[in-house]
Amino acid sequence: MPLIEKLNENNVVSKEANKEIEKSTSEDNSKGSGIGCSEKFEPLPEFISAKCEKVISNANSYIVLGRDRPGGRLTGYGGIGAPGAHSIDLVVGRRAPGAPEDQKVFVDPNFITDAARVYIAEKTDVDQNFKITSNNSPDAIARSAVALKADAIRIIADDAGIKLVTKVNNRNSNGKLINRSLGVDLIGGNDDSDLQPMVKGENLVEFLNRLIKQISNTNGLVMEMSKAMLIYEAGILAALGVPWPGNGTVATVPTVLKSLEDTKIILKGISQKTSLTSDTINYLTSIGYKDILSSYHRVN
Repeated sequence: MPLIEKLNENNVVSKEANKEIEKSTSEDNSKGSGIGCSEKFEPLPEFISAKCEKVISNANSYIVLGRDRPGGRLTGYGGIGAPGAHSIDLVVGRRAPGAPEDQKVFVDPNFITDAARVYIAEKTDVDQNFKITSNNSPDAIARSAVALKADAIRIIADDAGIKLVTKVNNRNSNGKLINRSLGVDLIGGNDDSDLQPMVKGENLVEFLNRLIKQISNTNGLVMEMSKAMLIYEAGILAALGVPWPGNGTVATVPTVLKSLEDTKIILKGISQKTSLTSDTINYLTSIGYKDILSSYHRVN
């Protein structure tokens, strides 16, 4: 086999390593190595197919057109012979956990250990099959489903965005009326024990603005009460002929008001009002550097 120029351009290795890969691919002793996407010799499990299934496979990559079965041939709605339970199972990396080395093993679908899968079913119990927690929402039983499972899943939309939408139709795939509207649960670690409702951002901003206004009004009221108390105390001191503390002269209302401008109470109140205004701008407006509303994502 002649050396093909630029046969391999693997960007995770150096140019020298790429040249070595090209060289080894052209040699007879490379057979079965898999280098350059050539034939690969590796132990593979043997899939146990059912009579109703049409299997398209290459090595450990499969497309199975059949009926619902999450495991052996007696599992799922296909296993009990239910009507309307057709399925398409796209799977790579069928696994045989605990199988002895150098021994042929036969495997059924395994929704937990198989490496990656796209499962499309006309009728299935998708939550139970994939061991998805459902303490806060009901399982989907005997429903059509599309399930994706892998070590990592990425859904990418370059132009028109991504929408997660529930209840577009009034009837399900069985023709039954849908009498409920369920939303989207984002469950980390398959643990929904502390699943809580999402917050509507605009409503939250409206509430926080009202709260900040109340705090600001209360702040102003406290400042006015502080002024009134100090003026009242100054009046008593003036009536008794006692000098204003730190002033040395008999207290009068004008001197008290001027002195109040320098007191910690008033300065603190002004500082707090300024801080509230700053927080409002930073967190609750689109020009703020910590705006709590996403510019892109929405939830209802």
